[in-house]
Order: sequence, then structure tokens, then C-alpha cells
Amino acid sequence: MFKIFFLLRYIIFIIIMGTFFGAGLMILSGSSETLEAFSIYFSHEPLAEEFLQISRAEAAVLTMVGSVDDYLFGLVLIIFSYGIYMLYIHDHSKKINMELPSWLIVKDIEQLKKTLAQVIVIILFVKFLEVVLTKTLVWEDLIIPISITLLAIGLKLLFDEPSEE
Repeated sequence: MFKIFFLLRYIIFIIIMGTFFGAGLMILSGSSETLEAFSIYFSHEPLAEEFLQISRAEAAVLTMVGSVDDYLFGLVLIIFSYGIYMLYIHDHSKKINMELPSWLIVKDIEQLKKTLAQVIVIILFVKFLEVVLTKTLVWEDLIIPISITLLAIGLKLLFDEPSEE
């Protein structure tokens, strides 16, 4: 019975491949938005209706902000996919002959959760930057910075290691 349960861990490959291909999708999306930003800046066609009141350069910058968001999330999905692989599938008895950077050494699931939570805060910040740059702010838009602040405080309290004295 235990052998069958132990073999079920390979279902985790679905999670690994899903997040890896999701990362690829986010990178393609970011690349598409980057190309769109170049197109906006260098083409002589009229700007889209949403960009009518700003310059071509500002419209390109707004589009690039969205691509940074996609790239960042794609990178996190790659790290998450790699971390799940290292935690649950990788044979740790085999030594890796390359020196890995410290951020790529996954010790436990807590580290992955912390990374994901930090990136969510950064993505919310980028989304708020998009809101600030694209429209006139109203009171309802303050929910984003309030959320960012509360999440950052929560992360600090949750993951901050107590100092030893």
C-alpha cells in the first residue's frame, strides 16, 4: 500500500508542468506586450481610443508596465515549478555539480510560499502604477495601496524571523 502511495508523488509532475507551461505563456504575453509597446512608439498610425489623451511615448510606457507584470509572474512560476520539483521529485542523493545561486536553493515549501506572496505584493504595486498612470484616481482606487500595505505588514509578521538575543 505504501509503495502505491509513494508512486502517487509523480502526479506532482502535472503541477510542475502546468506551472512551467504557464510561465511560458506569461513570458509570451509579456513579449507580445513589449512588441506592442514598440509598435505604439514607432508606428505612425493613430493611437487606440484609450491612449488618445497621452503622448505616444507615454502609451508605450503604459504598455511596457503591463509586460513587466507578465514577465515577473512568469519568472515566479518558473521558480515555483523548479522548487516543487526539487522538493518532491528530485533525488537528493545525487549531487548537482553546479553552483546554484542562493535564491534558487529551495529548502522547504515555506520558502516558496514566501516568494509567491512577495511577488503578489509587487504585482499589486505594478497594477496600482498602471491605474495611476491611466486614469484619474477616485476613492475606490485606494483599495489597492491599502491592500498592498496590509499584505506587506502581514508578510513581515508572518515571515520575519525573530532576532536571537
